Amino acid sequence: MKRLLFVVFVIACTKPDDVPALREEAHATIAYYDNQLDQLDTRFQKLVRDGQNIDRVLPGGDEMGLMVVTTSNGFRELRKELGSAAADIQSASTIDQLRARIDHYRELAENGRGSAADHPAVPGVAQVGAVLTVAESWLAHAEHEIAAGGSGSAMLAP
Repeated sequence: MKRLLFVVFVIACTKPDDVPALREEAHATIAYYDNQLDQLDTRFQKLVRDGQNIDRVLPGGDEMGLMVVTTSNGFRELRKELGSAAADIQSASTIDQLRARIDHYRELAENGRGSAADHPAVPGVAQVGAVLTVAESWLAHAEHEIAAGGSGSAMLAP
């Protein structure tokens, strides 16, 4: 009887093979963030294209340009680091490595990475999206001001 209970206990405590399910989760996670990155890239391209139509200096333009360039550089670094993290996921050989690498990928995608002495900060997907929303809003207002023949003097509050 004790032997039967021991066998039942051992069988109940063994984990099913989670590797295929985790690999599927990894694939879905990478695909989701690849799509997010592609959408952000499309927004960057449109912003740059539309921004080329601004034919005058407007208040806040220099600051907005610097913010967009800085974020664009961070976005490129995010894409690079997520590509490396995706490759790390593919090369995971144990279930614990796979879980840890998926978690790292998600953390990087969502929150980016803070700066340190040896590397600049990398924004997360949401931060990039927020900067693009601000820049798109500024650009829409600038286009409206230009179309209305205004000087743009009330573009941004000091």
